Amino acid sequence: MRWEERVLLVFAPKERNAALSKQRKIVGSDGDGFRDRQLRIVEVVGESVSGARDYAPRLRQRYRIANDEFAAVLVGKDGTVKLRANRPIDTTQLFTTIDAMPMRQREMAAN
Repeated sequence: MRWEERVLLVFAPKERNAALSKQRKIVGSDGDGFRDRQLRIVEVVGESVSGARDYAPRLRQRYRIANDEFAAVLVGKDGTVKLRANRPIDTTQLFTTIDAMPMRQREMAAN
């Protein structure tokens, strides 16, 4: 996905997790904003991964997320972590962070 899309990785220990439910609602609240910013959502719930072809243990190890914790990690198109939280990230914070990125500034200027 590098250089193609930004990624919001959402980690949760299990499907029935209040923070996971809240993050899903946030993601569902502004689909156009996510598409406009080329933001892909990847969920790592328990041992399952959706939105990418990878393995949960490898993603958890790479981003240093324990099996029993919730985390949201924003990764830029360059593959580096831009934002990390142990709670759901709202669209205002996500979009403000993304819109401040130099690559996003160029994308907005080109449109």
